[in-house]
Amino acid sequence: MFVVRKQQNKIVVINLGEFIINSFLLFDVLNIQKNYIRDYNKKNKRAIYFY
Repeated sequence: MFVVRKQQNKIVVINLGEFIINSFLLFDVLNIQKNYIRDYNKKNKRAIYFY
């Protein structure tokens, strides 16, 4: 499984496991909720697609 992350005009494909680990680290450090990240991504025109 992979995650396709669209940032600005670039599309980056990374390993889903790595993405999950980075997400847990991000949540642990910033102590924020997923819906906040979802809103943040929308404001910055970033989309995360799961396959």
